[in-house]
Amino acid sequence: MKKFISSLLLVLFTANVFAQVKPPVKKEIKPVVFKLSMAHYKDKIHAIWASQIISYYLAIKFENNEKAVKWVDKLPRPIEYAMVDDDWYYEMITIKAFEKYGVKMTVEQLGDQWLHDSCGVYGSSAVAKRAMLRGIKAPMSGHPHNNRFYFTIGPMFSSDVYGALSPGMPNLAGKLARYYGHVNGYAEGSDGAVFVAGSVSAAFSEKNMQVVVQKASNLIDTQSPLRQCLDMVIDAHKKGVSAEEIFEKIETTWRPIYPMPNNAVANAGIIATCLLKGEGNFLKTLNLACIAGDNTDADCNAASAGAVIAAMHGTPSIPKELLEGLHNRIKGDKMGGRILPPTDETITNLADRTVKAGVAILKDNGINLQNDFLVIPVQKIIAQPAEIFTVNDMLQHWDTAWKIEHARKGVYIENDALITYPAITARSMYLYRTIKEVDKTTLLLTVAAEQNTCWKLRVFLDNDKVLEKMIAATDEGGKWQTVKIDLTKYKGKEVIVRLYQNVDFTDKWTGNAYWKKIIFE
Repeated sequence: MKKFISSLLLVLFTANVFAQVKPPVKKEIKPVVFKLSMAHYKDKIHAIWASQIISYYLAIKFENNEKAVKWVDKLPRPIEYAMVDDDWYYEMITIKAFEKYGVKMTVEQLGDQWLHDSCGVYGSSAVAKRAMLRGIKAPMSGHPHNNRFYFTIGPMFSSDVYGALSPGMPNLAGKLARYYGHVNGYAEGSDGAVFVAGSVSAAFSEKNMQVVVQKASNLIDTQSPLRQCLDMVIDAHKKGVSAEEIFEKIETTWRPIYPMPNNAVANAGIIATCLLKGEGNFLKTLNLACIAGDNTDADCNAASAGAVIAAMHGTPSIPKELLEGLHNRIKGDKMGGRILPPTDETITNLADRTVKAGVAILKDNGINLQNDFLVIPVQKIIAQPAEIFTVNDMLQHWDTAWKIEHARKGVYIENDALITYPAITARSMYLYRTIKEVDKTTLLLTVAAEQNTCWKLRVFLDNDKVLEKMIAATDEGGKWQTVKIDLTKYKGKEVIVRLYQNVDFTDKWTGNAYWKKIIFE
């Protein structure tokens, strides 16, 4: 009995104690923020513009050329002012467009501004301009159906500005870069823009370059080849692999898939390597871009990597003699032989205009000035939806009955003709389809070659090679040839049709194959 009473008293006492304990008060968890003074914002924006220009001048001789083997640290010649170049001109026009149309500017309006200011001189940008002149508005001017170079660096080297306009907000920078990058690219091209813009943005608030590169990479869906290249680079860096070995791994892994020197995938990997191995040093980072490998886009890679260094450390990161060598001025009225509206502006004034546009965009996204500081919540990175386009996707606009294998990126359609080239010259490209029951007697092919080039057509029905013919064009231009294949032997049977383009010659100039829609009759 005593034992029972003691136990009961203990229970009552314990219950009374717990009854008097009040639940803990939940403390309000404030979001982590970083503060960016307007003075530092202006300085870093000035540095971003200047770093792109300096990087161009130091690295341009290695663009799509043999790599550097000695340290580069001086302007190639004294200059009175920085000339106009696409590495920064298109971004200058982006600022002009925001000033004209406001923070809600559409990608179509940016395209209109491109036409007004004669943007689009090389690569995907030139193709985009021609499309817009034909009445194809942005964003379709950058879409693979209208832009054969959609996967190249056009959007990427023009995207530093979106990071500059979104300091410390990589999600916003990536969103702007993809949306406006569709003026002149898509898929891999847009992914490259997201990576560069995200890196510039993250560098405003981060001091660890590995964190910067990882955050920017995480903006891109893992299905993207460009993200896969970045993951490869990041993993190799963590394992202590040297920059030279990483560059070689990038080229051997991705260049066979993307043969063009200015493809976005391999060059984004090079930029990431430069940033990770450059240790935040402007000249070391720039020189890594110059030694990355033969036939890389050294100047654009150096400019984009330099912009990230500038966003992190501002003008003090740039050697004084290089900064002063620009004479604080951008001037020019032509690029690549094309006449442009005259430009004559100080970098200081351009930086002030960029800051003004950036503050307007930040305010539109809930960020306000507090005592001359921008107080910006540190963002959790959210990967964007995948933007994937395969070579076979192009056939949806030609003939969905056919599939394609071993074709180079950049297959495109022009005047209803499919235009192809093998990804690897020693390996033929081919179109194929299965006919469940042959009910026609003739396969009719209409094909052509580019001016002064040739390629070899081989036709297989099941395992039988039924035709081998050289398709050539004279200096008068490509001439269509019609080839007839007799199907009588296969009437009523299932047959696999393969149409090969071979360019593995040592004594002839080879070029694209042109295919009109294939007819059975």
